Amino acid sequence: FLALSPMYSAYMGLKAKNGSPTCCCPLGGELAHCAMDNSAAAPSAAAPFIMLGIVLVPEIISFISSLLNFTHISKPIPASLQDIFDEKTEQASRDYAAAKGKVSLAKRPCDLAVLLCMWFLGGFAKLDELVLLFQDWLIPGHTVSPIGNGLLYIFGLQLALWLVQCPWSAYSTFVVNEKFGFNRSTRYTFFCDRVKFVFLAVGIELPILSLILFFFGQVGELAWLWACLVAAAGIITVMLLVPICILPIFLKMIPLADGISIVTGKVDKAEGSPEYLSQRIFFEDDRFTQCWVTKDHRFAKGKDGATLRICKDADTWVIREDADDGQIYAKCEAKEPTSEGAEWVFCRPPSNSSGAADTNTEPADTKADPFILPSLTLTSTTVDAGALRTRLLALADQLKYTGAQIFLVDGSTRSSHSNAFCIGFWKSKKICIFDNMLPLLNETEIVSVLGHEIGHSKLQHTVMQLIFELIHTFPM
Repeated sequence: FLALSPMYSAYMGLKAKNGSPTCCCPLGGELAHCAMDNSAAAPSAAAPFIMLGIVLVPEIISFISSLLNFTHISKPIPASLQDIFDEKTEQASRDYAAAKGKVSLAKRPCDLAVLLCMWFLGGFAKLDELVLLFQDWLIPGHTVSPIGNGLLYIFGLQLALWLVQCPWSAYSTFVVNEKFGFNRSTRYTFFCDRVKFVFLAVGIELPILSLILFFFGQVGELAWLWACLVAAAGIITVMLLVPICILPIFLKMIPLADGISIVTGKVDKAEGSPEYLSQRIFFEDDRFTQCWVTKDHRFAKGKDGATLRICKDADTWVIREDADDGQIYAKCEAKEPTSEGAEWVFCRPPSNSSGAADTNTEPADTKADPFILPSLTLTSTTVDAGALRTRLLALADQLKYTGAQIFLVDGSTRSSHSNAFCIGFWKSKKICIFDNMLPLLNETEIVSVLGHEIGHSKLQHTVMQLIFELIHTFPM
């Protein structure tokens, strides 16, 4: 969809420059009008079909591969792997893969139908008319330059695409992933991510598209070559900027420091216990001794749990809001909170300003401490972050992946899926581990995962992807 828009806008700019009273573009379904002009009929008539092939062939291949994957979901796993997965886990995996596959198989034809309707029913030309009306309303009596006209058109097209894609993304996040317990994204986080993406896209595309439209309007027959070079330079620049300034916009990069970290266990939502205590990672706090604090943005705009602290309150270890007088959510009677399998009991906050508890729901055996809920407990484990960091750096040195920094990223802000990746070039190289991987895997398993990710770099997969993108840019 978006790959066609620069060509369409460039064509409009050329038509405007040549004094054409209309901007009848071959991509807008105006073939009959173009055919009336014999001198332009041949190239104009061929262009949409060439572009249609470029768009349809990869889409068809991708759809067929997705369909084949979907039909294999119900097949039994090989006998050699049956001892690895228990029946319950295997069935849950099948159900989740099937749910995602159904959404993907429904989305692809819908996206293609929207494109073809825009293409052959004159949707691109109608959008051009709306852009011209908007320009006339914004600056009455003034004519916008072809480049300005093209930019407004492209950003209008992207806004329409954003509106089409948002319902699919929302359904996948808040219906499919929520059903299987993977979603941790709030509506606020979901909305902010989309808004950030829009502004980021505008900031990156504005200079690139301006140059492309300028070349199509001023250079002549070699405009396609200059446009291709500009697009290629843009792709390379973005790949270089992703680890430096783009990724931190969406994910908080937490340096993996030395010391012991505390990881709380999973909290069952059905129990009504605070979700903001579930699988949180507490890092050693440099501000105080014997104190640990969360650094993720998982509940950044929530009323509770934005930043939590483990510290001592009198003779008891507590989990509280990160303030000396912050609300206490859980208590632990263990000698040290770093004790393996330390058990925490939840605390019910006072129900009114006077501090009186709600006696209608208070268990009978909590008279000694009316705010303790002994039926709801939470366990915590520890991770030696310093030892993990040492082993990861040793692995990187062994594989000659030198100069990389190691970060935990707060993937738990959006999903309970765990992941890891290596990104960047030269001094900007980063080894990134999702924070929700720490409760799931032990130290050796995490090192193994990162060995796989470093392998992508050693086999030049990123460079190969870049070359593929540049080759794909050439016919576009």
